[in-house]
Amino acid sequence: MLFRILRGTGVRGLAGIPERRGMIVRPLLGFWREELESYLQDAGIAYLTDPSNVDPRWTRALIRTRVLPALESAWDGPVRERLVQVAHSARRTDRALVAEARQALKRSDVTKDGRGFRFVRAGFSRYHPAVQARALAFLAERLNVRLSRGGTRVAVEFIKGGRSGASVDVGGGLELRREFEELRLGASAAKKGSSTVRIEAPGAGEASLELAGSGFRVTWSPAEQPAVAGLSNDDRDSYSFLPENASWPLEVRSWLPGDRIRLGGGSRKLKRLFGDRRIPLSERGRIPVLSDAEGRVLWVRGIAKAGEAGFTDPGSGVRDRSLFTIEIEEC
Repeated sequence: MLFRILRGTGVRGLAGIPERRGMIVRPLLGFWREELESYLQDAGIAYLTDPSNVDPRWTRALIRTRVLPALESAWDGPVRERLVQVAHSARRTDRALVAEARQALKRSDVTKDGRGFRFVRAGFSRYHPAVQARALAFLAERLNVRLSRGGTRVAVEFIKGGRSGASVDVGGGLELRREFEELRLGASAAKKGSSTVRIEAPGAGEASLELAGSGFRVTWSPAEQPAVAGLSNDDRDSYSFLPENASWPLEVRSWLPGDRIRLGGGSRKLKRLFGDRRIPLSERGRIPVLSDAEGRVLWVRGIAKAGEAGFTDPGSGVRDRSLFTIEIEEC
């Protein structure tokens, strides 16, 4: 406890070492060292002593052998017992914070996916900053990250004033992002890699694609069905078009600033299209985009298909012409 005070701990650190933490159980924390040594000696049980416990090169040993005895000699009263009382009080306070933090998360509709946690900002932001900090620490631990005090402080400040689409690095490879009226705690974008699949000519093939940490399987081939069958445009995971209407080679990639797609009502920026569909910024980099050698966007998987790449009405005279099909499946 003294060691943590010197490091500037909060309530959780004041509580001292927990008796239980996951698979670790410490059943002897409730006994003084003198009690344990006396018991072992009376029972005739041999024991080992760690020499580092009294080596002043280690801070914990320095506190144990010099600082604590100095306090006991200078202060009239049971110093160790009173420190333990403070730790018990801090532990009760921390348990109350944990209970309130769990309630805050429950009322904020927390959901988890493979990329982290999402929860509603409006309700969560009404809780006391100490409760928010404890709740964020709890979520981070479930992502195998222990937030520092600085990271927690930055996160709490961001919850109060962060704008939609912005994010903040909270440490440990995690970021807190606001997406419209939701908050997302998950892996930082800098930790997520992306690749590109290049299709040189309208033959057949397959390749793996990674976009912002999500994996996809891309396959392509001339359509086996007549052109009319491919004109339904219903499948969100595939796109069929007349190969002569595209400029080769093609690329399957993540979207880029300035990307546009021509739809029935004219050309639209993908940024505007994503905004109209209320697709969060953190999700946009995971959506595969098909473009040709001229930079034209032909297909945004699951979102939109261009109206100018031979994807026309069945009565337009393409019944006897073969289509080219690309399929993208998430792994």
